[in-house]
Amino acid sequence: MAAMGRDYGDTQLSSTGKAVPITGASSGMGAGMARELGAVGANLMLGARHTEQLKTVVRAVRHLIGAPEDVDTNELTIRPTATT
Repeated sequence: MAAMGRDYGDTQLSSTGKAVPITGASSGMGAGMARELGAVGANLMLGARHTEQLKTVVRAVRHLIGAPEDVDTNELTIRPTATT
């Protein structure tokens, strides 16, 4: 079985089975990276300030990989951010 990954010119990036933390995953580049890396088999650890938007990204990634789309809040660890 060939390794899953994206070909970026001379560099082959393989994320299959690797743990990948992504901050800012509820929108923009963070959400895009979550979708891309989730689609190639990475184990994602997503962080974001906007919980509802993050749940939408989680559903989208699950849809891409063919997993159930329901977001179980037991699977999400929500911690308040420190304020200064």
